[in-house]
Amino acid sequence: MGKWIPPHLCYLFLLLHLLTFLTTMDMCLIPGITLSLDQWNMLRDNAEEIDKALGHS
Repeated sequence: MGKWIPPHLCYLFLLLHLLTFLTTMDMCLIPGITLSLDQWNMLRDNAEEIDKALGHS
């Protein structure tokens, strides 16, 4: 039987993917707020660790 995933973690993961997509399109989700490449990489790494902890990888 599959593991139950709390909805807020799913939403966080989807939001991080959306932010990454918008960054690759050279867009900004919130005008005036930008993140450096290192900060985006850190967010991606954190999302990957959450994914691994939930057993999705």
